Amino acid sequence: MTSIILAGGKSSRLGRNKALQVIGGKSLIQWVVDRLDTLSTEIIIATARGEAIPCSSAARIKTVADFYPSKVLWQVFTRV
Repeated sequence: MTSIILAGGKSSRLGRNKALQVIGGKSLIQWVVDRLDTLSTEIIIATARGEAIPCSSAARIKTVADFYPSKVLWQVFTRV
């Protein structure tokens, strides 16, 4: 199964990338990746402007740039 994580927000409320926020010793995105790891053969992360997202399962992770924030799902499905 392919899992898609939508992490391409503008960070306007927090003021920085929520995906990289550390909670309990791991980034928020790493918590999500760890949960999906056993269920997924591939993990796609849609990020703002194609930011690099460091994750421990990097070999199975594909990053897709969110160039059109209001159409993020369309972008992910057209690039898979």
